[in-house]
Amino acid sequence: METIKKITKARAGLVLSAPFFASISLHLKLKEDLECPTAYTDSVVLGYNPKFVDKLSNAELKGVICHEVLHIAMLHPFRRNSRDHLRWNIACDYAINPIVKEAGFSLPEGALLEDRYKGLEAEVIFNLLPKQFATSINLIGEVRDYKQDKSDKKSNTLKQQEKNWKITLTGAAQIAKAQGKLPAGLDRMIQEILQPKFPGVRSYPDSSLRMPKMTIHGLFQTKGICILVCIFLRSILQHLEL
Repeated sequence: METIKKITKARAGLVLSAPFFASISLHLKLKEDLECPTAYTDSVVLGYNPKFVDKLSNAELKGVICHEVLHIAMLHPFRRNSRDHLRWNIACDYAINPIVKEAGFSLPEGALLEDRYKGLEAEVIFNLLPKQFATSINLIGEVRDYKQDKSDKKSNTLKQQEKNWKITLTGAAQIAKAQGKLPAGLDRMIQEILQPKFPGVRSYPDSSLRMPKMTIHGLFQTKGICILVCIFLRSILQHLEL
């Protein structure tokens, strides 16, 4: 019970100072999970191990909560596809931990931070990671795939869950931005996630970045004439190297 109070207090402390993080975190159900070494989210719950939480300072706990919120803001529970779970988590941590720090929050000692991965998408980092890892990897908070509970008629499909979160994220970002409390860097990243310039590019395979198949019908038409520049752009992008 004391652990729940500690988490509740930390989330409440984000309301005025970081409304975006507070809003998203309050959508998650708290779930004690002794089998989880630290904390995790699957876009439904904020799971936590009391032993882990109890060791954290209040500042570190806020950072862990923001860490889990960013997993959702970056739609990580919906993007793993067939990638290795541990490797995906490492990549996701490298992607979001710098954002947590830049937003002014603390992270537990040993959190994954490397300048060479700063500003990169988790999929890109995944492909850049070494094949072998150290025996002990310090994941301060896990991201798990969203899985529909088919025994619950109200449980969303994966696509519906992702769609609902996009709506929630948009609203939370707009409110925080109106209050002047949404960091510019985070604002740009969220906009790119929610409204990518090239829809579908975030679903590229594990091993490479490829543009999705495109058809010119319905994309760019003016008085029945297709604008072929989209094909030209596609050709260029297919040859870009990350």
